[in-house]
Amino acid sequence: MPIVRIGNETAQEGHSDAAGVLQHRPLPGRRITTAHIPADRTLAEAFADITHPRGVWAHHGQPGTKPAWVESDNAALEDLLRSHFGCGARPDGWEVD
Repeated sequence: MPIVRIGNETAQEGHSDAAGVLQHRPLPGRRITTAHIPADRTLAEAFADITHPRGVWAHHGQPGTKPAWVESDNAALEDLLRSHFGCGARPDGWEVD
């Protein structure tokens, strides 16, 4: 099961409003968003799980933002995500607030 970790300086969390509609609200500080990709997903499916408009990043990063960094135990997926988001590896000393 591939694991993807995303450095998130613009985190948000989902919640339901009074009508039961999914809404998002910003969270303060740095976060690490971790996604566990099912082992039966292809590389393309795993990439879409993270990048799709209803995917992991859309639910955990505020609109119009990108990750600070991406790392994964799957090198091909890591490379694709870094290229897509225009970010690199986790900088030394990058910690959660």
